[in-house]
Amino acid sequence: MKLLQGVPLLAVLLAVLACANEAAAEHPVGQGGRLNVRVLDDFGGFDHILAPHAGLARLQILFAVHDRLFEPSPRTGKPIPRLALSATPGDDFKRWRVALRSGVRFSNGEKLTADAYVQHFERLLDSEYARRFRAVMGAPLKKVTAPGKLLVEFQFSSPNPGFRAILGYGGTYVWSLNAPAFMARNRAHPGLAGKSAGAGPFRIAAWEQGKRVVLKRNPNYWDPSAQHLDEITYHVLDGPDLGEILRRMGRGELDAAMISGDAAIQAALKPGRFSVYRRTLDQFGAALGFNRTIAPLGDPVVRLALAQAIDRRAIARGLGGGDGDVAEQLFQGRRWRCRDAGYPAFDPDGARNILAALDVDFARTVLWTEDTPTLRRAAQLIQAMWAKAGIAIGVHVVTAKERSLTYQIVAGRAALWIQPKGPFVHPSISDLALHSGAAQNITRLRSHKIDTAIARLRGARSEKDIRAAHCGFERVKTEVLPYLPVKRGVIGLITRNNIGGVALTGDPVIGYHRMFRK
Repeated sequence: MKLLQGVPLLAVLLAVLACANEAAAEHPVGQGGRLNVRVLDDFGGFDHILAPHAGLARLQILFAVHDRLFEPSPRTGKPIPRLALSATPGDDFKRWRVALRSGVRFSNGEKLTADAYVQHFERLLDSEYARRFRAVMGAPLKKVTAPGKLLVEFQFSSPNPGFRAILGYGGTYVWSLNAPAFMARNRAHPGLAGKSAGAGPFRIAAWEQGKRVVLKRNPNYWDPSAQHLDEITYHVLDGPDLGEILRRMGRGELDAAMISGDAAIQAALKPGRFSVYRRTLDQFGAALGFNRTIAPLGDPVVRLALAQAIDRRAIARGLGGGDGDVAEQLFQGRRWRCRDAGYPAFDPDGARNILAALDVDFARTVLWTEDTPTLRRAAQLIQAMWAKAGIAIGVHVVTAKERSLTYQIVAGRAALWIQPKGPFVHPSISDLALHSGAAQNITRLRSHKIDTAIARLRGARSEKDIRAAHCGFERVKTEVLPYLPVKRGVIGLITRNNIGGVALTGDPVIGYHRMFRK
């Protein structure tokens, strides 16, 4: 596959037409006005070096101000061109060229060019968080250059066949960049965290830290057909329970609020006065982990018995979901789904017989969990199921003094744990931390079979080969059981009935900035 020196005119025209058709289908023109939405926490600021993270609240606001290179289609999940028109890899997948859309301007009137991305990434890679910024790109990013006015080249230290997926993933927050002249004037400004000049549909009007962020329509936005509202206010409300959120919506103080967990989604449905949306994600809302260095969990037969004693469908229903929420594989879509990969089926009698034959002692074994309603409930359900199979295991909820569950796993204190896992963006970069030599292998997993499967995945380049290697890796995981996926993650949204433009895609960016009043 040759690295393009430019972009064929036909490809550009097709991309423009596809974008226009999708925008017209998904974003009918609204009536302007204001939207009040709830976010769970303060977003920390617009500058990545001052706020080097991808919190959910921050993502919603960033992409309203900066837009995206690509965004997933609500219908198909395929990337829709936004600020970019195409992404083309070189033969070795260590270089990718991204063609930018012409005529795009930042909110201060500056033109968007490839040099803006060069300056943006030079600053990030020269910062104290350079390692973090490189890590979110799939493969370590070496350099960004501008071979053309609207052509950006990304150079990596190793092949990055999944980079196109990363370009369109809303959790990759580093794509949000400011106008170069704006940054030149404000780089050393003490209030930089609250300033930004992006190329998105909105611009900053106000930020009251810990309280709210107000955005107003960007008059220089390149795509006014997808720009419906005059103003959005993001209210930071991490304290009120769901009942209070619903009361505020009933009074018209809020128009939309993201919620997590099926229990909250089901509770929001009961009043019948609002529109409630739900989408499963390419991540696990709950997965059971094993510390194989703590006896008897190093024995694969013991892990098999523990897995067989868990009715994952019953857990999905117990958490407010359904059978379709049971997590079997990393990806739920057809593109990466593997037909012959599945974790052990529920078989409590088989589990009881295995453990009786092995004479296993679980007297000091404890299941650790984070202090969230969903994970606490999942841990309790697993504990009860194990008890029915003759497995007596306690449950421990991590306290503030214990820092975090991840800390306890790294320290080697947790024998069993239940926690979220993911998100999974592309097979070529998912679950690689299970490799014995990975610095991120916090569970101390050592498995020649898994290492071999990961090596094959890293060597794959074409989609066909990546799919084959990915499915091989999935099958090995169901055999070795480094963890047991229990339930998929879900995301929910409540809106007043007069709000349109909702299109949950499974991406972390909800798209408040695409909504409108009916």
